[in-house]
Amino acid sequence: MEQIRVKRRREKPKVAIYTEKAWAFGRNYTGLIKHMSEDYDFTWYDWRSQEEGHHLWHRDWQNYDIILSNMTYLLSGWLVESGWLPNGVPRAMLNKFVTVMGTPVLDHTHFRESFDRKYLYDSVVSAVCKEGVQNVENQENVKCYYTPPGVDTEHFYSTRNIKEIKTAGFVWSRHMTIDDPEISPVKRPQMFTEICDSSGMEPIFITGKSFTDNNRLYEDVDLLICCSLFEGAANPVFEAAACGIPVLSTSVGNVRELKNIKTFATADEAVEIIKELNSSEDLLREYVKNLSEEVRRDWNWEVLCEKYWKPLFEARLDKGGERE
Repeated sequence: MEQIRVKRRREKPKVAIYTEKAWAFGRNYTGLIKHMSEDYDFTWYDWRSQEEGHHLWHRDWQNYDIILSNMTYLLSGWLVESGWLPNGVPRAMLNKFVTVMGTPVLDHTHFRESFDRKYLYDSVVSAVCKEGVQNVENQENVKCYYTPPGVDTEHFYSTRNIKEIKTAGFVWSRHMTIDDPEISPVKRPQMFTEICDSSGMEPIFITGKSFTDNNRLYEDVDLLICCSLFEGAANPVFEAAACGIPVLSTSVGNVRELKNIKTFATADEAVEIIKELNSSEDLLREYVKNLSEEVRRDWNWEVLCEKYWKPLFEARLDKGGERE
């Protein structure tokens, strides 16, 4: 009689997260841990700490079933070239990687480089926007999943009713100047100030705050504007909307998935939208209501973990041979 071996999953697979505990990464993985800890055991290694990195790659990695990071598309090459693992990355380690692609254009370039140099093996890729999925889905031995980050609706909620748009906010890094040669052409802060000047609004750069400030990040603005040439998740758009802040954005990243948001391609288009919203308190209220309800209903972490992130983790566990 043929003996059939039943494969069973160990209780609560262990997941190592290797990324910085700041801003978008900080909020995204805090939300992920909060809503998936019942099924997975998470440990977070801050990549800004040499000590924590040393512990993960030299001591702890074998204890995990999944290693989740926004760096793994470069990680296997970096670990070798930096001298952390000079003899190469063990196949068993590669089998644990989940690459998280944040910005589809830049991350795709690095991903292809790593793939071409054979730094990736049977990779499971997480793409925060559908454009990222399209960029890698034809790679051999690569399975790519759409895994958008969500909004923690317990932390991002409305605290006021906006009756007129007088101030506009723009999320910006405190480490960069407005004319940064690499980031400014992508984020386009100059377009933001042009829109504000033409609309008679006070421009406010949201910068230098902690990622744990949550809805307080947007408390000083009547409108959030995203002018980016490309984005991945576009987290501030969803967070501000969940807080009942009206949002305008270019059509980038996951903004394309929203049904109730107004988008623009030029500064003049944005100015006309703002003029329209300010023409009627009822119109502004309805716009805020529809967008906020959509985000809070369809883009909260509880919904997205069940729909997208759990299938990603299951795929990595199956593909990596975690089953006993």
